[in-house]
Amino acid sequence: MVMMIEILIHSSSDLHRIQGSSFLLNAMKKVIIEAIALCVNGLFHLKHSAYVKIARINYSTPHLAYFEKLLNFIFQVLDSAIAAFCLEVIARHGEPAPRLCNKDPLTLKSAVYLSELFPAAKFILMVRDGRATVHSIISRKDLKNNLRFRHTTSMIIHLGLRYVTITGFDLTSYRQCLAKWNAAVSAMHSQCLEVGPKRCLVVHYEQLVLHPRSSMANILQFLDVPWNETVLHHEKLINKPGGVSLSKVERSSDQVIRPVNLDALAKWVGHIPEDVVKDMPHLAPMLSVLGYDPHANPPAYGAPDPIVADNTRRMRRDEGLWRGKAQDILGHVNGTMNEKVSLQNENGDNVGEAPLPKD
Repeated sequence: MVMMIEILIHSSSDLHRIQGSSFLLNAMKKVIIEAIALCVNGLFHLKHSAYVKIARINYSTPHLAYFEKLLNFIFQVLDSAIAAFCLEVIARHGEPAPRLCNKDPLTLKSAVYLSELFPAAKFILMVRDGRATVHSIISRKDLKNNLRFRHTTSMIIHLGLRYVTITGFDLTSYRQCLAKWNAAVSAMHSQCLEVGPKRCLVVHYEQLVLHPRSSMANILQFLDVPWNETVLHHEKLINKPGGVSLSKVERSSDQVIRPVNLDALAKWVGHIPEDVVKDMPHLAPMLSVLGYDPHANPPAYGAPDPIVADNTRRMRRDEGLWRGKAQDILGHVNGTMNEKVSLQNENGDNVGEAPLPKD
């Protein structure tokens, strides 16, 4: 474990020296973040195992008290080292700020241990319909064919990242990915419940999209952050100082530049194989636990606030304008954008679009 920490520290300190592809830089960051998660998770289980063994030892054993103090000291040192390293990585990911945020979702698999390392930290478990999440993950598999990555394919394979994805997910199988999603979300949900509602808030992505004002008010209150109208207009702060910094290689960046709209909610509908849809309640029981209907295709997430419905109408009406804006901001090559348009045309313009309420 000490060796892993040492390797990670050297890797992170050298990131800014890497020249060339920005994709490689982001891929390296993903590798380091995953390694941190493994390290944190491993230390948590190591501590638990050690203390269980101590509890089983007969307390008449000589020097037991000394051994227990020594073990506590070792783990306090490791805790401090892990906390300092995590803090350093998070702090260096963005501009200096009074509050630091780590957006990597899988860190919540170790929320209990992280809550001990950072006693003032709060956690938000953002949950989304697992069918939409899996469809989004699988849709990334055609990234390797984009012109952006043709010169870096060998490096991607060398790093063990055939696609920009999540380790362990088979991008050719909805069934396997849904099972993986169910296991991961179940673990994170359990961790959040154990941390408790005062420090871990569950937020449903769909409700955040449908009702951004009330949802953001609840989130900011939980975080003890004063209300600010800018949280409702992220699209006005794209790539501005103190605003929203976007990656040119992240698949969803061209969607983030748009105002909050409904188009992403039901894109998965019609893409999941029928046999998987039939087995959904048993394949992904966490859907029901989180309040989603596993039988609903398409689902009924609720009616949107008027501003969200209006945003969606404008997005669909001015689609060409927004594609051009994405190209200007993100610097996408024409092949990437044309590929996306052809996929939309092949599947039908309105396939997967969330219905709008009638005027």
